[in-house]
Amino acid sequence: MAGSNQGDAQTGNYQKYCYNNNLSICETDGGLYQWHIVMGFPYSCNSVSFAATGSTSCGGTVYTIDDKHQGICPIGYHIPSDDEWHTLELCLTNPGQVCIATRVGVGECSPANTRLKVGGSSGFLGVIAGYGGQGELPVRRGYNWLYMSVTEAGSTSIMDRYIYSFNDDLRRNPYYKTMGQTVRCLKD
Repeated sequence: MAGSNQGDAQTGNYQKYCYNNNLSICETDGGLYQWHIVMGFPYSCNSVSFAATGSTSCGGTVYTIDDKHQGICPIGYHIPSDDEWHTLELCLTNPGQVCIATRVGVGECSPANTRLKVGGSSGFLGVIAGYGGQGELPVRRGYNWLYMSVTEAGSTSIMDRYIYSFNDDLRRNPYYKTMGQTVRCLKD
């Protein structure tokens, strides 16, 4: 774990995972964050659901997920929702290719994966940074990466996009809130 022990919205200094605990890799690949850090919530929010009302109590304080939740994103930006990820996928999927919004664990939306990577045609420039283990150092650098959304898949998981270095389909999977993942902020 690199960075500070607590998120600091004014300095942009947030707790993050870096591959091999090497801060210079975080400079090139970006940091990997747990969901509560990205959302600006305490760790206890990683194990409760916001799905019913958009609000819940974590550690005695009520927290809310806004429609365009800023979290650690700069002012004027927000963490993407699962629906916003699907809109992007549709823009990058070839005509005639399957890209179902509610798919789970299925690789579809070809060649969206290829177009999102560094060197792809979308301008997204997704680095294959891997993901962070629960309480462990990040793994799978150069093999795959996870991009998180604000959308929950259960009390301990969120919907993310799972992208491999070696193929051109794009997976949508529930993944643990406590796993270190990449976040890409969207302009409001």
